[in-house]
Amino acid sequence: LRVELLAIKEGLSFCWNFGYKQVVCEADCIDAISAIERAIWERNLVHKHRDIINNIKDLVGKD
Repeated sequence: LRVELLAIKEGLSFCWNFGYKQVVCEADCIDAISAIERAIWERNLVHKHRDIINNIKDLVGKD
């Protein structure tokens, strides 16, 4: 799961750094997608990969 989350985070970071602001992120790991979705809705997410998930959440919320 950690590797899947890191791949999503790095992909979003790459897109952001190259100026792509609206991207579609596809993943086949339902656990990763579920964790990210929960983090968007829950303010104080408790998860062992919370640091990566919060980084993804921050990237998704950037303007």
